Amino acid sequence: MPEIRDIYGSSDANAVGKLKEVTKWVESLAISSLPFVDIGFDILDSQIIQRINSQRQAIETDYNNVNLQVRQTEFIPSKFLYAERFPFWSSMFPENDVSKFKVGDRVLNTCSIKRAYVPFGARGTVVGKTEQKVVVMFDEQFLQGSDINGQCELYRGAFMEPIHLMNITRKFDS
Repeated sequence: MPEIRDIYGSSDANAVGKLKEVTKWVESLAISSLPFVDIGFDILDSQIIQRINSQRQAIETDYNNVNLQVRQTEFIPSKFLYAERFPFWSSMFPENDVSKFKVGDRVLNTCSIKRAYVPFGARGTVVGKTEQKVVVMFDEQFLQGSDINGQCELYRGAFMEPIHLMNITRKFDS
């Protein structure tokens, strides 16, 4: 973001006054009273996606040297235990929609009816979203994977239905 000095040539009280006048004028416009509407597409920059991928590769390389301190047993709610509902194939998370996911969230694929598409249990990182799909870069390559329009390695990305994803990002109370 440019500084006030870049716009008005100085950062004195006169420049600040001009900036306040412009801000007041913009706020007085009728369009300023309209609610904010998301345009429906949110994606990380390709350089950030490449950095996430290089970090994943570094972790993969040093996997045996990593010393994680974790609990022996992890307790999860029973609704997260996957069971196919034969003959009625349905999602475990029918209430999920794109708004429940944020760029950077870690996700797990829970859809087993599209085995040729994304493997059941595949984990990845949300790198973007559209109005109806979540864009995921998975940790491992798979046969039907894409490169998300050149954003990541071939066979690693996919546009996923949000009802087939479990958000495994650990939320911390603040």
